[in-house]
Amino acid sequence: MINDVNVNSITIPSIIQIIEFLSNLLIKSMDISNKLNVDLIKKIEEWERSFIQIYVLKDILSNLIGLPIVKIEYRSDRSCIIAVVDGNARNVLECWLGIVDKIKDVPIFFDWIGETDVSPEELGKYLGKIFSKMGLFLSTKEEFNAIELLREEWK
Repeated sequence: MINDVNVNSITIPSIIQIIEFLSNLLIKSMDISNKLNVDLIKKIEEWERSFIQIYVLKDILSNLIGLPIVKIEYRSDRSCIIAVVDGNARNVLECWLGIVDKIKDVPIFFDWIGETDVSPEELGKYLGKIFSKMGLFLSTKEEFNAIELLREEWK
């Protein structure tokens, strides 16, 4: 700890105290800096690995579906992959249905930037087949009577 020192009367002991204080401060800041650097390097390495994996996955998926992938993202919060494809809905849905059996480990979802050239009913059928193949089942927060809803729709 530095004692209060009058600037005009700095003595040798007070200079030594200042040097010790600054030295300790420097050592502490270096420790913190080193820890930050190690953490930063780890984060950069993780990011590079995930970037390379995503880049490779983008290339593989693009080759599998035969359509260009505009964007691909791994959502760690939901453990899934989301890919945006440059194509019309029907083409993307057909390709998605075709490759869903080949990708087992992580659910994959596609979106398209082209025309939505399917009806809502067709989209529902495609998604039902795709989700079923992926082992995903839709659920709701509140209960409902599906038979009642269907009867109302068919009236």
